[in-house]
Amino acid sequence: MMEKIIISIGWDVGGWQGDNNAFCICELEGDRISIKSPCVIKPKEKLFDNLNNIPSFLQDEINAHPDSKIILAVDSPLGFPVQFSELIINSDHRFSDLKKAYSNYAFRATDIYITEKVFESKTSLSPSFSYLTNNVTVAINMVRLLKSGLNKFKAYPFDVQEEGDLHSIIEVYPAATLIANKIRIEKYKGTSEDSKKRREEILDDLNRSNEYPFDIEQAKERGLTKIEHHFDAFICCLAAYDFLFKPRVEPEGDIAKKEGWIWAKKKL
Repeated sequence: MMEKIIISIGWDVGGWQGDNNAFCICELEGDRISIKSPCVIKPKEKLFDNLNNIPSFLQDEINAHPDSKIILAVDSPLGFPVQFSELIINSDHRFSDLKKAYSNYAFRATDIYITEKVFESKTSLSPSFSYLTNNVTVAINMVRLLKSGLNKFKAYPFDVQEEGDLHSIIEVYPAATLIANKIRIEKYKGTSEDSKKRREEILDDLNRSNEYPFDIEQAKERGLTKIEHHFDAFICCLAAYDFLFKPRVEPEGDIAKKEGWIWAKKKL
């Protein structure tokens, strides 16, 4: 009997008009991860033909594997801080302390957890008060399309995870995935030759760790080290397999069901 394929789709979100919406598709069959060529959707190519349909290449991938588990791992917040959302809808709640107000409006519980427990020094970007706000609205739109269509995706932890779920969506953070694998995240971003070399080193480190059974030569042939957005989309794919098979950091309390949660495996 053939092993069932588990498909992970990594999405490095690039906003509504950005030219860096990068996707990578991986297939796990048995003990091998194969990598399809990553792609970047340019503004003129339209991420959405219209706001009622998901990108055609994603729909094609779903249609081609009707009985396979598919998990979309998104490098973007999938929600806003509860207090920020309440502020937008005219809540009467006010903070008397400026610092506390900023913290509650700017950061979710998961952002604070990642900053304190994973990064330890690096501060997470705010979903509300940074360029991420653009990404969040695109990502939320995609989530709603996938949940409402015939594909019936679930987004965790907003929806209850059940054993028989075939299609799911999670929020991930490539830097958190790398740190969980004891890999330094400095200097891998950008277009310089040094940053490309650093991405090659990270791929080699991930391959040697035996945590992810991908072919290092195939990864390099697919150009994952040439463009940082391709690279991040691939790391999102690996984070999806972590979510399915590795011990992971679980949300604390019910607030994550309103704000979302960055899924990352526990540190090695």
